[in-house]
Parts: sequence; structure tokens; C-alpha cells
Amino acid sequence: MTSTRNDRSDSISLCSPESTVAFPSGASSGNSKAKSTVGSNDNDPDPNSKNSIELYSELGHVFILGDLNGRTGTLVDFVENDDIHFTVKNRICGAFEYLADSVLPKRVNPDLNTNSYGSKIISMCKSSGLRIVNGRHKNGFSNDFTYCGPIGMSVLDYFIVPSFYFPNINQLIVSNFTTYSDHAFLHLELNLLNTMRNPGKCSGAMEDTERRVKYKWKDQFKEQCTECICINMDNIIRLQNSIDFENQNSFDKSLSNFTCMIEDIMSPFFKTMPYVNNKPYKPDNYFDKPWFNTRCKELYRCYIDYLHVFNRSKSIVNHIQIKKNTVTIFL
Repeated sequence: MTSTRNDRSDSISLCSPESTVAFPSGASSGNSKAKSTVGSNDNDPDPNSKNSIELYSELGHVFILGDLNGRTGTLVDFVENDDIHFTVKNRICGAFEYLADSVLPKRVNPDLNTNSYGSKIISMCKSSGLRIVNGRHKNGFSNDFTYCGPIGMSVLDYFIVPSFYFPNINQLIVSNFTTYSDHAFLHLELNLLNTMRNPGKCSGAMEDTERRVKYKWKDQFKEQCTECICINMDNIIRLQNSIDFENQNSFDKSLSNFTCMIEDIMSPFFKTMPYVNNKPYKPDNYFDKPWFNTRCKELYRCYIDYLHVFNRSKSIVNHIQIKKNTVTIFL
């Protein structure tokens, strides 16, 4: 399963064997008014986040994805030296079950600064068992800045999951910056097995023919349908008499057989297939505004060129240079 997300989205929902859920971060935009740090907000935008995690954990495993406005630097997101000494283990053997925090590899974070909300994120990770994926992915594509503002660059957007889900993460890529946002897109590719009990809840799992079948009542077939029901009345009564209300499996099977029987009777008269437009899609034509003249197009192309240079090497020097170039082309 592949998904992309930027700061304009609210949340992502995932299907897994444990009905994994995710909830929105509730954080404000990276364009914070705070003056002390780059794109950060020291006010906790979601003071009930720990309670929310505890609540959603009752439904399944929790994933967090989005702009959290926290700068975590190189802070450790798990409890270090958490294991019990073997001498103590021998004494309390069998008294209770204790599971120590897994020791994870060090995060590679280009943003070495922290803020108060970043500390709260770390505290949340330690108390909930969730771990930050940024900076730990095997191919290194997640070890990059996610926010680029007028003051500088920082890592504000995170993907946080239980540590035992790390092997299921095929890719976490911090994409290049674009002209649409000051946050970089986060590209996710997860390896999850969908074993939902009710596949009907995921309409994409159904065939087009099943999903598009509809039934529409037509008065002209009323008498024919009534006659057909009368002809099959013996079968309907026989099915009714065979129902065992004390046995759930038998009841479910009888109900399914009854549904199929009624469907077979009704389909020839009332089954319809909605019209499907197979014409090729023609995108709308967009025209430039009258004020967007040749000079504007030249300046826009220059800005795109500077942005490409910056994306190839997201260094502080290049960030300063693109700011100078941007100011220059608009003067």
C-alpha cells in the first residue's frame, strides 16, 4: 500500500490484521508566529494526545503521521537501560512479566535543535511505546528536512509507529520541496496484510460488477414477479421450515440461502447496470491570468531552477542563496 501526505492533509487510515488506526496530529501549520525557533510552536496544540493514543490503542495499533511542530534533535525516543539486571530477574522470576524497551538504532536527524513540543513528542513516545521512523529507515531517504521557511530549515513532520512495525515499512521518503507548500511531501509504502472480516467495508476490494449492481422497481413487471414468487413458494416454505434458530451457523446459512433465492427471482425483472462512461478523460484547459505575462513566466522558471538546485543539496548555504536569488528576481 502506498500513500503520500503533506501538511494539507489531516490523517491517514490503514487496514491491517489488527485493524491498525491512525489519528490526525492536530498540530497547527509550520508557519508559526513563534520567533525563537524555526517553524515551531511551543504551545501544545493537542494536550490530550496521550489520552487519544490510549483511547485508539483499544481499537488497534496506532500510527501517527503529519506536521507535529516539534523539533526533536537527537533526543532518544525510548527508555535507555530499561532491562532488569539478571540477578533481580532470578529473584522475581514468575512474579510478574516485564518487557523492556527495544534498543533501536540512533536516529539520523539533520535538524539538531529541539523545542518544548519536541520534548513532549519524545515523552509521548516513551510512555506509549511508539517510535519515530524518520532518520531510521534503511535506505536513508527519510533523513532529511521536512520544512523550509524564511528563517531556516527543520524537521517538523514525522511518521511514528510501534517499533515492531518497522519491518513492515518498505519506504519512507521525504520528497523534494515544491512550489505548493513550505513542507515536503512524505511518501509511505507499507507492507500490510488485509484480513478484514467484512471486505464490503473496503469498496476497492470488490469487483466493479458487484459494486455497480442495482435493483430498480418497475411496475410493468409486478404481476410477472408475483407469479414467479408463487411458483417458488414451496421452496421458500421448505427453507423457512429448515431454519434452526438455536444454531447461529444454521441460521446464517438459511438467511444467505433465502437472500440468494429472492435475488434469483427478482434479478430478471429489476436488476440494472448503471451507465458507465468509457470515454477517455479530457483534462480541463487552464489559461493564464491576463496579468501573468511573459516576464512573470521568466521569473517563475528562474525560481523553479533555483528550487531544483536547492533540492539537490539542502544545506544552510544553499538555503541562504535561494533566499537571495528569490529576492533578486522579484525586485
